[in-house]
Amino acid sequence: MTDGNAPCKRRAHQSVFIGGKMYVFGGDTGGFVWSACPSDEIFVLNCHKKTRKWIRYQTTGLKLNFIGGRSVAIDGIIYSYNQDGNVSRLDPDELEWEAVASSAEGQKPQKRINSYLWAIGSKLIMFGGEFLSAVKQSDCQPGSKEQKKKNNEIFEFQFEKGNKTGLWADLELAGTRPAPRAEGAMTTIDHYRGILHGGRSGDGKMLGDTFVIDLAAKTWIPVHFDEPHLSDRCCHTLCLIEGVVETVCLLIGGCKGSSAWVLDVDKPRAYELNMKESEAEIYNHSAYCLTDNEGNVRLFLCGGNDVRSPFNGTSKSILTTRNLDTFSDFKSLKLSVDRSSYASSLKIGEHVQSEEYDCGQSQCSSQDYNHSMVQKDSEIRELRNQLDKESSQHEVARRELETELKLLKQQLEEKNSEIEMLKKRLNSEAEDTPTVKGDEELGSGSSARASPETKRE
Repeated sequence: MTDGNAPCKRRAHQSVFIGGKMYVFGGDTGGFVWSACPSDEIFVLNCHKKTRKWIRYQTTGLKLNFIGGRSVAIDGIIYSYNQDGNVSRLDPDELEWEAVASSAEGQKPQKRINSYLWAIGSKLIMFGGEFLSAVKQSDCQPGSKEQKKKNNEIFEFQFEKGNKTGLWADLELAGTRPAPRAEGAMTTIDHYRGILHGGRSGDGKMLGDTFVIDLAAKTWIPVHFDEPHLSDRCCHTLCLIEGVVETVCLLIGGCKGSSAWVLDVDKPRAYELNMKESEAEIYNHSAYCLTDNEGNVRLFLCGGNDVRSPFNGTSKSILTTRNLDTFSDFKSLKLSVDRSSYASSLKIGEHVQSEEYDCGQSQCSSQDYNHSMVQKDSEIRELRNQLDKESSQHEVARRELETELKLLKQQLEEKNSEIEMLKKRLNSEAEDTPTVKGDEELGSGSSARASPETKRE
């Protein structure tokens, strides 16, 4: 159950999940006319607690239109890309929206909405979306005439100076790049990969393909699930099943997509959940899936449209929770998992049992569970800091090498110029040499003709 100051019913909102908490902000209140929700509020729900209570916070700083934007979390900070074409940040402890300045050296992407956004490592990765023309920000609503064509551009945003500034750059990847699209689903699956599914193409058709973006290998990887075929859809969600394994995620809802699937990316395999259509008939929503303190896998659906009433944004309640263990076929999904000290293998929906993590037998309290999670979070944070430090060192070394390469190129150009000048000088001297020789011969001839006169004298 939930209680407290719950947010109004909404669709096309933004939400992120940090440490078991759901943060909801922005969106549209529903109906035939798009009407933005207040931009100076954020709602927080602790999903690990049995009695879940919404808490509303007032935010300060920038006033943003969050409709059509995307948000992610990095090290506990919320980052959002919105219609103004800029990156903004919110520290949940400070509750002030701030702009993240873009370096003039970078190549800033054209303004867009409904793109795909990942937080991979310490970078933002943005793909696709719909271009916006230069009109008033308040007029740029999804489906409006101001929208331009969809694209398949991909950029990375590298943070600098304590994540207060950043540098946009084109991201060069090998492999087959997905076709231009927008309004699809995406999630980060580990520290160097993200996944996307579906969306809407440039001609308005819905898509059902799946791709992994691998930053370690710097390539796109198409993912072909065994069977059956995932239906084409857009405006749906992909989310990790936290507490299970990094590469297992849940796909649910979307236009034309009244179904839910568990996707094992590394197999790859797709398992359809035996849910009622009404459970999954939702789009423009947000979703979060975690393993709670009792070891149950729970799904949280927030807001969205009802597929059966496409223009009614208030058909779905702001928060619906489901215990996935109650759905047939979910318990029986066998997935091999490498969980370090947690467990070597488990069945989704069943309890994880090991010496360090034993919520299945109810022998560890929620306090022990939370302590274990804090330790794991600390280890992850330390590894991320180490990775960021190494990445920064590599970035400094790369820039030094680029500077040295530019200097060498400049020196080479100077040498080439010097060689060209010498060549021209040699050619000029070679052209002048016959003239000098002719003058000498003419002089010799004159001397020869004068010689008889000299003799007569």
